[in-house]
Amino acid sequence: MRNPFDTSHNELENIVTGKQASSAVNIYDAKDIGKGILKKMEGLPVKEFTFKRKEQAITMGSKIQRKDGTVIQINPQNLFDRLIALALVSSHEKETDLDEMLSYELTPFPPSLFEGEELMREAHKPQITELLKKHYSPKPTDKMQKLEGTVVLDGGSLLYTINWTKGTKFQEVAGLYTKFVTKNYLKPDCDVKVVFDSYPEEPTTKDSTHLRRTRQSCTKIRVADEMVLDISKQQFLSNSNNKQSFVDYVKLKLTDIEGIQVVSAQSDADCLIVDTAITALIECPAKCVTVVGDDTDLIVLLLQRTKMHVPAAGKLYFQTKKWSWDIALLTHSIKEQPFMKHSILSLHANSGCDTTSRSPSFFLSMRVMWIIGQLSIYLSRAVQPR
Repeated sequence: MRNPFDTSHNELENIVTGKQASSAVNIYDAKDIGKGILKKMEGLPVKEFTFKRKEQAITMGSKIQRKDGTVIQINPQNLFDRLIALALVSSHEKETDLDEMLSYELTPFPPSLFEGEELMREAHKPQITELLKKHYSPKPTDKMQKLEGTVVLDGGSLLYTINWTKGTKFQEVAGLYTKFVTKNYLKPDCDVKVVFDSYPEEPTTKDSTHLRRTRQSCTKIRVADEMVLDISKQQFLSNSNNKQSFVDYVKLKLTDIEGIQVVSAQSDADCLIVDTAITALIECPAKCVTVVGDDTDLIVLLLQRTKMHVPAAGKLYFQTKKWSWDIALLTHSIKEQPFMKHSILSLHANSGCDTTSRSPSFFLSMRVMWIIGQLSIYLSRAVQPR
């Protein structure tokens, strides 16, 4: 049974739901706060004294509103049109210099790169995949043979694969993940490596992507075996502290299973997933290695990092929910396209990935991609020692 009076942590906590208070909550100082208000009332007429919201005790159920820094959503195109119209009228009637008017900033952020404040335009990540499919046809995952060798599993993708039921204990939710991994990937001839992301508090290059997923707010919740989840999965994971706590919790459960190795990245796990797969293939070239995930970044990194490190006889696959890609065959199919082979990272960055903003539509054309590739080849040859 869960102990509702657990003193192993210092945070103020709801003993029923496990929700932990933010640093703004000060209800435990209610007596001192009340005495302070009474102290300020001394000697003042009743009509002259006003109670201030900022001086009241804040409970865990209080809604804290920001007094400043509030972001007002506006339509930048409408604002631009109206400013231009006003500038034209003003320059005509008052002989104001229009060039001087337009020399000032028209927006706090460039709309061509940002959807709103601190939020870059969402990348169209399947763009690079569709380009690759023009040269290689992946096989449907459900028609592939059973897995064998080493399976490298993207823990971030796994996190969103399982559906949670509201009112379920965390122990039961973690059991869904261990059961899923064991049933689908831990085969008699397989060993499994699950690579998880970490969600540090300091800024990272994927903050914009994480911010996009945070559409609901949620307080910090302590993750424990008998703690019951009384909110939706999406709301729970919108808090990075909750997400990190749950990842750590699931990692402990998976570590206890023989044949499963858990690997943790310092932040984003994409590079570590690919490096783990390449290391497994180098250590045992006769073994089959399959990377399982749904992130387009993974197939791009596999193509870029396997050019020098994978043995010729190595069997390396990338498997999503729908498709299975043979990396050796894919690499062979694009060898006649040097602009793709030598500059896959540049193409991916310009077509849009998690750490870059989606480019305007004209940048996504095949012709522009070819130009970017040719430029990358020229620069790589230019810096080579003679």
